[in-house]
Amino acid sequence: MRQFIAGKKPDKDGCLSIDAKDEKYLTRVLRLKEGSSIDVRHKDGCIQSMSLLKKQNVWVLVPNADSSVSVETGVKAADIPSFNKNFILLQFMPKLQKMDQIVRQASECGISEIYPVNGDFSSIKDCPERIDRWERIVKEARQQSGSPVDTMVHEPADFKSVLKHLEDKKDVQTVHIVLTEAAPGSSSVFSILGSFTETERVVLAVGCEGGFSKKEMEMLDEAGFKHLHFNTNVLRAETAALYGIAVIQNAVMEKKSWREQE
Repeated sequence: MRQFIAGKKPDKDGCLSIDAKDEKYLTRVLRLKEGSSIDVRHKDGCIQSMSLLKKQNVWVLVPNADSSVSVETGVKAADIPSFNKNFILLQFMPKLQKMDQIVRQASECGISEIYPVNGDFSSIKDCPERIDRWERIVKEARQQSGSPVDTMVHEPADFKSVLKHLEDKKDVQTVHIVLTEAAPGSSSVFSILGSFTETERVVLAVGCEGGFSKKEMEMLDEAGFKHLHFNTNVLRAETAALYGIAVIQNAVMEKKSWREQE
């Protein structure tokens, strides 16, 4: 389901004014005509059916009269599974073009947070100017995929700083997973997620080109990351990230059915 991500709050009448860039997206990319309806995702995560109209040569989105809305917020409550709000990706920085692809795909899948990590094998160590680009990519991906999750991409940082930041977030129980090329010592996704509940958080670490250094693997082990190995071909960094996200999300969503078959 395509959607439009609102960059600001509606006015007192519940309408949204549209800037030139968003007008281009709505009228040229989505090919909406005046009077066409689209689901609008508001900043609080809620969604509302609105129509595109032109008032005094300015394009605006106005609430549909027949939409079911809340009196307080003017929007329908968002139905976001708690698991999707607690899936964090630690991506050791590959080449920037690949990182852009990972950000796009992770956003489409509904990852809540992405931490670009300056790893020992990262070809790019720092690129704070990339954040604006990644935010645009997230918006485009969410509008295309209909993801209700407001994916956040953090500033690139060294691994130690990222681990420290995650340690400070102790509001929920966390399952730590690292994708590895080595099968010995690894666990299956079913054993790792066997006791997982939707109130818990998943942190998935994926390496860049060259994987992880020995020091990084030691740090991952000390932080309690469980090794997950897929018995498949050697995957590129951008493929491994998407593959890992898909496997874990699917295992969580179908956890009840596969536990019943044990």
